[in-house]
Amino acid sequence: MIRLRLIALIGLITLAQMGCAQPCASTHEHGAEKVVELGDLRLQRRAVTEGVCGPAFVHTTQLSADGPTELVLSNFHKQVGFSVPNGSLRAFSQASDGAWSHRAIFEPEDAIKWPNATRIADLNADGRKDIVVGTGFLTCQLVPWTAPCGGLIWFEQTASGWQRHDVIAPGLDHFVHE
Repeated sequence: MIRLRLIALIGLITLAQMGCAQPCASTHEHGAEKVVELGDLRLQRRAVTEGVCGPAFVHTTQLSADGPTELVLSNFHKQVGFSVPNGSLRAFSQASDGAWSHRAIFEPEDAIKWPNATRIADLNADGRKDIVVGTGFLTCQLVPWTAPCGGLIWFEQTASGWQRHDVIAPGLDHFVHE
């Protein structure tokens, strides 16, 4: 378990540093590898995707009972100037050939600002793991022309995909963290 958490931490560091279009300016590319030494620990860092800019949180879990362990990544995206970007939530999995792919739980087009760390559990006892994510951050109140964006959203995993339920609709003055 500790090793899996360390791998997830290295994955987070890699994902958070990876590049997308400027102004991200990262030197990590999809598939890039490097040995990282932390004291007596030697870990292999591997970039599993590109396009992750700005702060991000990662959680490791098996979203389906018979599926692989996945990296669930909530990403704020990069703030540029006075704009507060919409975030994303994606699940990354590794195929038997070592290739990584992802599926979206939500994307920037869904207009969710500052998705924070996730909590994962079967909330409705249907045998499928669901994802809860708090939203918002101080900048939603501090950046001019930006409305409050705190909220709490439950993403229910259904047979046909992810269904969004706003437990507290984004727009709260306070932000929600784990």
